[in-house]
Order: sequence, then C-alpha cells, then structure tokens
Amino acid sequence: MGLPKRTVELDKVIESRLSHIWVTLHESKPQSLRGYGAVPRKLKEYLDPRVDGILGLLTHLRGALQGAKTGGEREESSKEAS
Repeated sequence: MGLPKRTVELDKVIESRLSHIWVTLHESKPQSLRGYGAVPRKLKEYLDPRVDGILGLLTHLRGALQGAKTGGEREESSKEAS
C-alpha cells in the first residue's frame, strides 16, 4: 500500500517559489513598510539598494530559467561578453 505516484513539473515549482520570493522582497521595501510606521531614512538608504539588487538577480534567474525551458540560448550583454 504505497503512496500514489504524481508527476511534478519542476519548472512550475521553481517559478512559484521565485514568485513568492519576489512578493516577499517587494513587501520588504521601505514604501511597503510604512504601514508599520515611519521608516527611518537610514534604514531606507540601507534596504532599497540591497532589495533592488536581489530583485535584479531574481529577474536574471527567471530569465535564465525561461531560456532553459524554451531551449533557447540567452543573449550575452556586452559586459558579460568581455
């Protein structure tokens, strides 16, 4: 009496996890934290670039996964090519 087999589409699982991370990051930005009170300027200056950097990495990761899913090669930017 085993568990029934089920097929898991890994790309959809990864995409859903990335979407959850994206939402969490956006909710961590100072403009989203205002509901908890005023966000100190120094905290905003600290958080914004770091969260934006992680969001940028997440965007690149999603693009790479999308390219892998379609079998296409991703284009290299001039910075990456050098």
